[in-house]
Amino acid sequence: MKLLIPFWDMGLFPRYIPQFKAIAENCEEFNVAYTWGEPSPDWPRCFTFHKVKLRQSGNGSINWLTSREHVARQLSGVDFDLVYTLSGRWMQHYATYIAESRSVPQVIRLRGNPEAVDGIVTPGRVKAIALDHIYRDSFTKASLVIPIADKMVKVARHYGAWRVSETIPNGIDTDKFRPTHMPPMYHAIYIGRVSQEKGSDFLQRIMQMTPEITYGVVGPVQCDWNPPGNCETIGPVPYSEVQEAYNHANIVLLPSRTEGCPNALLEAYASGRPVLGTPDAIPKEFEVYGLRVSADAETWAELLRRIKWFNLADMGRQARRYVMRFTWAEYGRRMAEALQSVLGEEPMKPLEEEVPAIERS
Repeated sequence: MKLLIPFWDMGLFPRYIPQFKAIAENCEEFNVAYTWGEPSPDWPRCFTFHKVKLRQSGNGSINWLTSREHVARQLSGVDFDLVYTLSGRWMQHYATYIAESRSVPQVIRLRGNPEAVDGIVTPGRVKAIALDHIYRDSFTKASLVIPIADKMVKVARHYGAWRVSETIPNGIDTDKFRPTHMPPMYHAIYIGRVSQEKGSDFLQRIMQMTPEITYGVVGPVQCDWNPPGNCETIGPVPYSEVQEAYNHANIVLLPSRTEGCPNALLEAYASGRPVLGTPDAIPKEFEVYGLRVSADAETWAELLRRIKWFNLADMGRQARRYVMRFTWAEYGRRMAEALQSVLGEEPMKPLEEEVPAIERS
């Protein structure tokens, strides 16, 4: 099995290395098409990188829309028999075109609800119609959609996917993410992109309502961000240092307005930290050691005041025991079986149940 994945920005690649490596170890080749940045010589040698260029017209969206054939030609010398893509507007758009031009299957790893994200960032009616067409075209032409959480099955059906696999959650490296100490002072942390769909406005309101609690925010800021004085905004850190951030907190916050199954959830559990999150951020099947609470500011503020009296260390130990079974080896095996099924190797039985259409957020 020889894969090609479009993944445009090498600056974001390190966070995805564990899951890509787990798949690559079950493949003959794992090819990555990229546009920005450069691969690091320290990354695993199981990846083969191919830099491609877009046409330049001065308008970002126009560049993406008009460069598909240009990019496909640059990949003409790359040997692959399947296009694998993470869900996302342009990655899916290009994966569909490249797969069709080479007459190979396309598989989508569905991580979230694109319609909900676009509804939050308000692209405008004309743009929303164009984006909906891009998403539906990709989903309906995909040979397989692999959901990251159970709720994503409904999203896949909504977009017209005809074959959806069983849910395959991500893995977690419990040697890398592990508890080292619990801070003596009560401290809450958020780790991830600071953006509207991730609940940035809601998070700021919570901080303002609880001045007696200290907060830390780790990740790139992608929106207006003016937190109160009880919040330290650390910004992005190398993925190799993310684990240490968890060990500076007593509890991890996941206030997302739309989400599939965030990496931070399993990372927090493996680091021995309980989680307070919205129903969007914590899939129901992962609620075991997280408080899954609607995005009501007064409720969150009151819970954060009370949680410090809980036995957080014991909750954290139980959370870590729970995620020990989510190994990258098991993830890689299951993903390889799903991918091989579209190549006619050991066909996998698709889900057959009917799922009602989702409501637009």
